[in-house]
Amino acid sequence: METGAEVCKAASLADLDPAAIALFREGVVRKSGNPDLARLSDAHLLGDTDLLVDGEVTFAALILLGTRAALTRHLAQAEVIFEYRATEASVESQRRVEYRQGFLAFQDELWAQIGNWNDLGHPDLQRAGGSRGGPQRGLPSRLSARSSSASSPSA
Repeated sequence: METGAEVCKAASLADLDPAAIALFREGVVRKSGNPDLARLSDAHLLGDTDLLVDGEVTFAALILLGTRAALTRHLAQAEVIFEYRATEASVESQRRVEYRQGFLAFQDELWAQIGNWNDLGHPDLQRAGGSRGGPQRGLPSRLSARSSSASSPSA
């Protein structure tokens, strides 16, 4: 069995971030084209998408939707670290951001960080005509507007 599909016996629905569940719901409704899915209870929606198995939270649900406290408690090493270095030879990073929460809660901010630094003047990306990644890789349209208006790496 795949680890993400396994149930985390100590976790409950209270360990999932309601805002991340709302983002997940938006994505499911958008992808399916079925607005009726917006009216399902959280447990029903998460069960139908196998993030709950027999009413129990899976590790996949924690990784996508978990709160910071839940990840610290149940998946202590689960975090994403974004670091930017101006050159490959740089020892110190010019920017470091640590994310320890469900991926859906920080994905837009992470993509904005990547876009900000890529657009700042990375020589390889300037030659290629701008930043790589971003909305052309199928990111949500709300990210397109947010990352195109972000011009400062200090965000």
